[in-house]
Amino acid sequence: MLFERTKDLALPPVDVTTFLAVGCCLLSIVALLLIGYKKRHWFLRPSLLTFSWYVLRVQVPSIFYLRKTADVVPIPWHYLFIIHGFAISFLAIAIPLYFASDGHTKEIWDKMWRQIEAKQSSLPGYFVVFLLCCTGLTMLAYFSTISFYQTGLYFLLTDPMGLNMARELSLKLLPNRFVIYMYSWNASLFVPLLVMTATIMIVQRRRLDYIPVAAAAILSSSMAATRNNFGAPVLLALLTYFFLRTKRIRPIRLAVFALVGGFLVLLGPAFISIAREGRPVTGAALVGRITGSMFNRAVMAPAHTTLMYVYHTQVTETRGIVGIRPIAILLGEPYNEVTQELGREYVGHATTVVNTNFIGAYYILFGLVTIPVCIIGVLLFDLFGLIFRIRNLAILPFFVLFITKSLSLSESIFTSALLTKGFLFIPILALLSVWFASTNEADGSNKARVD
Repeated sequence: MLFERTKDLALPPVDVTTFLAVGCCLLSIVALLLIGYKKRHWFLRPSLLTFSWYVLRVQVPSIFYLRKTADVVPIPWHYLFIIHGFAISFLAIAIPLYFASDGHTKEIWDKMWRQIEAKQSSLPGYFVVFLLCCTGLTMLAYFSTISFYQTGLYFLLTDPMGLNMARELSLKLLPNRFVIYMYSWNASLFVPLLVMTATIMIVQRRRLDYIPVAAAAILSSSMAATRNNFGAPVLLALLTYFFLRTKRIRPIRLAVFALVGGFLVLLGPAFISIAREGRPVTGAALVGRITGSMFNRAVMAPAHTTLMYVYHTQVTETRGIVGIRPIAILLGEPYNEVTQELGREYVGHATTVVNTNFIGAYYILFGLVTIPVCIIGVLLFDLFGLIFRIRNLAILPFFVLFITKSLSLSESIFTSALLTKGFLFIPILALLSVWFASTNEADGSNKARVD
């Protein structure tokens, strides 16, 4: 195989290219550390959250693929230029914008902590019922197209060796595309909000009756038995717990939380990975998988897939605007699924898709113009942050939701994040939560919220 993520890793050559790459990485890291120390409320902005994951999962890991880039990519400097050019340009444009609205952002940040202290961070009960109904409807639609005995979860429990094919059949290859979208929205929106609400209610109010709510929600998103759907609920619960129990975010506490939390988040995916290989799941095997291939996949994969996209673009051609599915459909142009094309070419499986982050995905469409396209796109995601100005909104659940959404954006393109991952529906859900909160208050079930 031309590309293998682990084998392609190597220490970078000692040359000017590496010096520039390391310098750009240090500049991004120092900028994020200074923001975390002086202006941590800026992390309420979806654009800064997205950029933070980009630095961690694309910019810094890309250093270890510079040698491979020099060996195989026809024009290797493009890889360096788009990755670090985006990062430096983004900081130069975004920071002045952040200063311009610093006061409003600080007010929202302080309001979130006041809500936490007043134990008013949970979503209203009627809204929880609404989310459960959405999850229930999703499961009805899902099981109208496939039997439980064909799902990835069933094969995980009974025949792990057949899990790979079952996972494809129970999600990617479902005959009804709208059901695929419904399943994705459930896993990306309804389940996260239910898990976070359950965590808040259990931690702050000792409401153990929310445990079945969280369990049912997690079960509904686990039918395909994908590794992401087993790790995401743990991440959501841990992040919510962290903010509930942390009055002041200290660097040492944050570092310990990141290490322990990262291990717990990867535990479920590691179990699935070992089980589907037919190997015994032992403690040593789990630790080895988490510190090996799971860490490599979680942190290094986006930088590696960017390399694959840059190479594939240069040996084929840029696709232009019709490489974006919704636009191709609107224009009536044939659409070629690039993710499957790379899967067939470099992985060797017909159903394997090779997703990448936005910088690589738009390079294959527009070449070096990907930098301004991505800067504008990432900054526009701050429009979704305007929901924090909605009166009586419970800020914490939506803030944590943005953290995980920006994580998914670091390995996907904008249209995927907006539609498949449900970004477009977050403002609607925020407004609905406030409407249900006012209904609760009218029924006398809630006290006035902190404003």
